[in-house]
Amino acid sequence: MINILLVGNGFDLAHGLPTSYNNALNWMLNDVPSNDPDRVIARPLLEYFKSIQTIQNWVDFESALKELVLHLAQNKLRIVDPKWPAPIRTYLFDCRHIVPNHVNNTPYFDKLEKEVTALIALLDRYLSDIDTRSISVYPKVIYEQAFDHVINFNYTNTYNRMCCQLGMEPLPETQMDFIHGRLSHPDSQGHMIQQNIVLGFDDTRMTNPAVMPYHKNSLRVRKQTTHQYIQLIQNCDP
Repeated sequence: MINILLVGNGFDLAHGLPTSYNNALNWMLNDVPSNDPDRVIARPLLEYFKSIQTIQNWVDFESALKELVLHLAQNKLRIVDPKWPAPIRTYLFDCRHIVPNHVNNTPYFDKLEKEVTALIALLDRYLSDIDTRSISVYPKVIYEQAFDHVINFNYTNTYNRMCCQLGMEPLPETQMDFIHGRLSHPDSQGHMIQQNIVLGFDDTRMTNPAVMPYHKNSLRVRKQTTHQYIQLIQNCDP
């Protein structure tokens, strides 16, 4: 029998790590200098997330991004409907100020793509710093058993970090899948491998070509995230 560990964000939180989108946004807004190049580019998107956080006391980057992308895809921005949610209206007004009106929304999507790229760079920096911290709280039951494979939906590699901290043998790369990509990290030779973070949403009903770059399935292919688990599952006995 194959023993597989499924890892989501609750796993990092159970290790006392501040890895929620709320934590990341607070760092980006409060600790990153206002003249930081990535923050300057991502500013409209960060302000959009902040306005949602203020209303709801939390924010999910991917859900908020989905709502924004859908508005960009479905509406001509010459008119901003007062019935739209306030955070959406604020962001789109900012868009219209920076990018003059066009016959289509392509320039707005180009602008958003640059903001998302900068946001991912900031997220990589924030989580990479957390990835170096010593862990004092962890679910001991996880480390009392052996796993053949880890399917990781986080960007971090907390399981292997904790194994090393406990003096256990970490799993080799061939036995780990980072479904949504992972942070920048050194390879076995010490060479830095750049992040391939997937930040998007799942919705197969959306067929607008402008939306496709934000589909997680499309992003996984483009960013070459690992999926060795598929072969593993196919080889399992029924």
